[in-house]
Amino acid sequence: MGVVTGDMKDTVKDCYTGDRLVGSTQMKIVDEKTNMEITSRNCPGNLYFKGGTILRHFKDLDSNTCGAFKEDGWFDSSDVGYIDESGGVYVMGRTSDFITAGSAVVHPQWLEEWIIKCPGVASVVVVGIPHPVRFQELCVCVVREKHSNLTEQDLNEFCNQMFIDTRISPEEVPEKFFIVDSFPKTFTGKVRRKMVEKLATEHFQH
Repeated sequence: MGVVTGDMKDTVKDCYTGDRLVGSTQMKIVDEKTNMEITSRNCPGNLYFKGGTILRHFKDLDSNTCGAFKEDGWFDSSDVGYIDESGGVYVMGRTSDFITAGSAVVHPQWLEEWIIKCPGVASVVVVGIPHPVRFQELCVCVVREKHSNLTEQDLNEFCNQMFIDTRISPEEVPEKFFIVDSFPKTFTGKVRRKMVEKLATEHFQH
């Protein structure tokens, strides 16, 4: 949804989207639990948009989209993000894609941004698969580049090395890896995450 624009910075932080809104569009960040607006910087919450012509045509799409429009005119994008000190907007991912791994709530797109840098990875999707104690655990699903000999062990070593110096918890470091020939997609070419999750769950249950 093109509501944010801006020149990309030389050093782009994770999930950076832009530094200004399009036209007369307004944006606010809302705490999902309290339903109160978040005004502090670097505090993530649900992204809401209002105004302009950008969102108006969404009302004619389907019942789910219509339900995202609140009575006061704000549109719930179902995205989670935050604004930094300089006003930059960061979209961390869709609320429906978040993975609960123990005490950690993981944004898979953030992990995917890093894992795609692994040599031999053509495409990556991180999903949650059932875990008896932690509710879910992270599973990295990968399509290899053509002629690549990448293995699950290579992916494991890459992730351990990549995240060893970060401040993320151990629950946020993937431990399961699944290499596939291709990902199921919609007719528009978007990866069907729930189907990938189902395939990964079935693979590790056998």
